[in-house]
Amino acid sequence: MVHLLLFSGVQAPLQVRYSRPAKPKYDLPPLVHRALHTALDSKPASASYDAASDLLVIPRPGTLHKHSWDECSLADYDVTVKIQLVNKGTPASYAAHIAEALKTLAEQKGLELLDTVLVGLPKDESASTWVELWKTLTSGEIKNVKHWGTLNLLEPVLTELVAVKVPVANELNTTDCYTLPKEYTAFASSHNIQLWASGGGAGPDPLPAADLHNLLHEFKSVLGGLVPASSTPTLSSIVPVAADGSSFCEQAKPDVAVDWVVTYTLLSRTRNIVKDKGYIVSAKSV
Repeated sequence: MVHLLLFSGVQAPLQVRYSRPAKPKYDLPPLVHRALHTALDSKPASASYDAASDLLVIPRPGTLHKHSWDECSLADYDVTVKIQLVNKGTPASYAAHIAEALKTLAEQKGLELLDTVLVGLPKDESASTWVELWKTLTSGEIKNVKHWGTLNLLEPVLTELVAVKVPVANELNTTDCYTLPKEYTAFASSHNIQLWASGGGAGPDPLPAADLHNLLHEFKSVLGGLVPASSTPTLSSIVPVAADGSSFCEQAKPDVAVDWVVTYTLLSRTRNIVKDKGYIVSAKSV
């Protein structure tokens, strides 16, 4: 079972080759499509496979711009990270994935001192799971994160978390926060929780497995030359869109599963410009 780490910037998105459901609209698949072409169309392909760990990294480590400790420790810079966990798990497995994501970000991008980290769990995760994980994250054991926040939580679960420690912010998959119920915004305001709005399909599944499968299918011949046959995902055919165009065909199961997606942003406070932004996708063959 090959593990995949895929790094994408925010360079000009490239429309996906194979159709996907018209709604909801996602920003990430076209960005990943561009990143795959940039890395795998080069000769040789910019990728690295480690047989011992069965890990495939695209593009090759060392080709990414890596920030220095001195640069990120400057008071002028603000680093915001969003970690969306995709598959159902336990508080312990969620904590392990978050630690893995932060370690990857530090090793590959040099972003170790983090101002704000927002965490999202799979859709409809229970309040008790959230609380147990929240206690772990806010215990102070993770020294390089100043503030913890959440992704796409509504008031009932936020109320439970506030009793442990107030999240610094909660980002919602909406174009603006002015359309939220007044009771919700009043609750957030009363506890000094910042409400951030996010569009572009950000949510509990920012890169559906069917999207990633179809993106990788386009490059299956290149991938076959990078990874041993015993580990290569089958990718024999694309995952088709249902006849009504509303979803991917449920009978066609993807050959890959996404574990987590990280979004990172390095902002210059004084100049109010983004110095670096990108995504990291962790996935595995199934």
